[in-house]
Amino acid sequence: MITATTQNIFVIYAMRVLQGILSGFAVVAKRAFFVDVYEGRSGSIT
Repeated sequence: MITATTQNIFVIYAMRVLQGILSGFAVVAKRAFFVDVYEGRSGSIT
């Protein structure tokens, strides 16, 4: 909503950078979660 109402192009650029960072974080977090879930007992210490 910020990018739709702003008149400053740099705010739009900043929001796009933030979107990219957060999207990358979500992809990495999802991958790490599924690796942990489906790794099984071979990766556990106990």
